[in-house]
Amino acid sequence: MFCSYCTTAGYLILFASMPLWLILVKMPCVHGAQIVFVFKFLEVFILTQWLGVGMSLYGEFSLILAVIISFLYSLIVACYFSFGYFFGKIFCDIFQWDFRFIIPVFMSFCEFVKTYGYLLFPIPWGDSVYVLSGVPVMLQLVSIFGAFGVGFFIFFIGASFAFKRYWQSLFFFSLWIFFGGVSLQSIHCSLKELNVGVYQANIGCSSLSKLKQEEAFLRYYGLYQVANNCIAQDFYIWPENPSFSAHDQRMVESFMQKNVQMNIVTMPVICEDYGFVKVFNSALVFVAGKIKMQVNKEKLIPFGEYSPRFLEFIRLADEPFCFGSGAKIYREKDLNFGITICFEGLFPELGVSLRRAGAEFLINSTNDGWFGETLGPHLHFSAYQIRAVETAASYIRAANSGISAWIDPHGYVHSASNLYESSFLRLNVVSCFMETMYSIMGDFISRICVCIYMVSGLIVLKRVKGIV
Repeated sequence: MFCSYCTTAGYLILFASMPLWLILVKMPCVHGAQIVFVFKFLEVFILTQWLGVGMSLYGEFSLILAVIISFLYSLIVACYFSFGYFFGKIFCDIFQWDFRFIIPVFMSFCEFVKTYGYLLFPIPWGDSVYVLSGVPVMLQLVSIFGAFGVGFFIFFIGASFAFKRYWQSLFFFSLWIFFGGVSLQSIHCSLKELNVGVYQANIGCSSLSKLKQEEAFLRYYGLYQVANNCIAQDFYIWPENPSFSAHDQRMVESFMQKNVQMNIVTMPVICEDYGFVKVFNSALVFVAGKIKMQVNKEKLIPFGEYSPRFLEFIRLADEPFCFGSGAKIYREKDLNFGITICFEGLFPELGVSLRRAGAEFLINSTNDGWFGETLGPHLHFSAYQIRAVETAASYIRAANSGISAWIDPHGYVHSASNLYESSFLRLNVVSCFMETMYSIMGDFISRICVCIYMVSGLIVLKRVKGIV
């Protein structure tokens, strides 16, 4: 019965890297590291071609500069995995350990480190667990171990199968499917039902002339008229979009004064801090026309919203944004929620911190129109299915050009919109509040892997130094 949930080919990720492990197992460290580097570089460069599209539109970079940055991004990711493999293989050779146990450790270590950008800047795209968003029975394990922990088990089962430990692979895979099936049969504690309106205006992301900007506001006004003809919603979301600039802040505030409903508007906001002018990418919560809360984006997009350290010479088209700080929860009567902006949902700890602070449901306001007809919008959306299961929270996603929807705590998608269409969406959301093991423990498996690598790296360096 439980196996019937496997309705897509996402589970094949367990075996996707098998040929690579079989090639590497008997190869010298240096040659193996070179193969890992080439393999990972080609994989990332091919699968993330949508990044170049986004940078050329969002950052208004030339095509050549966008390709160079994509090349640099792929190069950095390849270096992470190449060095991770190199130290892991040497550690196995020194202590005569089974290589299949090091594979999941070094892969989990690399994905964790690259996502949070401990060495240079955050690279949260391309984690292996994203493909499980289409296999709900396998996705449920992230409620215990999180995305990085599930990645560990993906590579452990795949490596065991590659090295002919078939019964071991089957045993752990069966436990995984059994747990997922039981989890999908469980019913999460229901708190309340919410009616949420989303203005998916589908504003184009090319440079907007004044005329185009006027057309953009007219489109929003048309959707606003549609919303007024519908049943009143508990609140409305105006997603991140290219038509609102920091200079439009007063105009937006003036418009919201005429609206007694709660509205969440994402736009650039100018703030003064001790005489210094700062620009944030912010979500403003309006209630009865007044700003009740401002959430500033914590995780900014490298090269799009800021220039990473050591790469400041790459100039942005607009002034860079400032980093926000601290998880903020909106609390009003029985309505408690947290907000993430743009690609912040790719960082698991943000959703966990919001849930720990008391958020009953989560909202993501984004604009994926920069990525055009590529895999980008779909990959970004799948991350929120994972975040919803990790935290057992309903996740409302409002996107300027789609995909807008709400995702339940099992990762199922409800009332999804189409990409690149203009519409007003009414979402009937069921929120719940319960803790998962992951929301309590966090990424403990990945942190253990990081500690193992730090210790093994010191041991390897000490041995090499002693030999020299």
